[in-house]
Amino acid sequence: MENSVSASVDATPTLPPSAEATPVTSRQVKMPFKSILLGILLLILVGGMGYKWYEWQALTAFARMHNQYVVEELKLMDEINNVAQEMYGNQDEAAAEEEEEVSDEEIAAFFESGGAEIQQEFNDAKNDFAFFNEKYTEYQTLLEEHQAGYSSFVDKRLKYVYGQRADQMKKVAAAMDTYYSTELSDVQHGQIDAQLGFNISEAQKDMLLLQLYSVNTAGFLDDQAVSDNFSDIASLEKYGRDDFKFEREDEIKQNNPYGHETLHKFRSYFKTTYSAIKDIVAGNFDSAGYKFSRLGEEAADIGTIDQERLEDEGKDQRIDRKRRLVESLLARYQAVQELSSADGSDLPVLGNYQDWNQELLACHTYIYKSDLYREVREKYPEAQDITGFVEELNQVSPKTDVVDNSVNKELVSVVNDDKKIEITCKSEEGDEYTLTYQKEVEEDEAEEETEEEKE
Repeated sequence: MENSVSASVDATPTLPPSAEATPVTSRQVKMPFKSILLGILLLILVGGMGYKWYEWQALTAFARMHNQYVVEELKLMDEINNVAQEMYGNQDEAAAEEEEEVSDEEIAAFFESGGAEIQQEFNDAKNDFAFFNEKYTEYQTLLEEHQAGYSSFVDKRLKYVYGQRADQMKKVAAAMDTYYSTELSDVQHGQIDAQLGFNISEAQKDMLLLQLYSVNTAGFLDDQAVSDNFSDIASLEKYGRDDFKFEREDEIKQNNPYGHETLHKFRSYFKTTYSAIKDIVAGNFDSAGYKFSRLGEEAADIGTIDQERLEDEGKDQRIDRKRRLVESLLARYQAVQELSSADGSDLPVLGNYQDWNQELLACHTYIYKSDLYREVREKYPEAQDITGFVEELNQVSPKTDVVDNSVNKELVSVVNDDKKIEITCKSEEGDEYTLTYQKEVEEDEAEEETEEEKE
């Protein structure tokens, strides 16, 4: 044991002279510390500048996306309204032609046509309606794309942006998300309402054809004429099919229960009438007589249809949607104003991004406020200039003070006459957009105008 311990001690190596430790001075300690500190400060400076550059890039990209979306939406709205204006103009011409005296020859030709003119007018209206559905589907798709664009930007580009500016951009995006969700819902409900109106107009067209058929068959008493002219009421056959449904009937039933009830009053009447006339053609007079005896009740049901109730169905919900649309546009305008009015002192050299097309935003807001005003007050604003027009709109909440007090009204104008409201907005770059609302003329007003023209 002793020998092994001794051997162990003797085997311990010794360091050569060159490997012996040298003393470290305080100067040698301080130099690396200063270098590290300077390196850290440089990294912070470069990182800060890099972050500010990224923040500015995010801000400019957000503003350009926002401006692009506004212009695309207004352009499509403008296009839709231009087509509507052309169609309303054609209807005005048609109404003017109807007021002209009709000759006996024209009346005779109308009855001999078996309703071909009525059917052609309806087919033209059907084509126009299909075109509008196509345009509104395009509009819905655009809104959905823009809503997804804001959501993607917030999730990806703003994920690494912090502070007040990021919060303001998120406020704009949140306001637009609310706007898009509400507008998409409003457009969908509007399409359902329009489909209900179109379905009723088709039923009224079929009623006209039936009345014309009745005249041409001596009130269904001329058996030969009933058979000879049976094809004139071929459009009634569909109402008796077990699988028949009006267009978008399930949606109409959910959103417009009274409208759905109205449609089925027409269907019951047409189903019974067509079946009874078909029996006459087939020589089953007893069956026809029984069915005709039921027509009195069904005709009376149609007579109880309340037009005002039809028009007012869902009104409270429409007003609520339109009010939320205006509120979301005001929230967007407020957030954009905060972004554009920031001094940009935290973005040296780069500066704050200023171009937000605020005049177009103002126009966008006034357009939707006009729609809300019409729905709430059941009349149109009467002011002829933009200042008075805005004051009149503010009789209905929410007020648009945040827009009124800051927008350059020289770039926003209004034309308000008996037939339409036109709101025109211009951007600082000179782009111009005009949206037109054709005014609905009430029947009593139309009669007064006709009387005045006669005088």
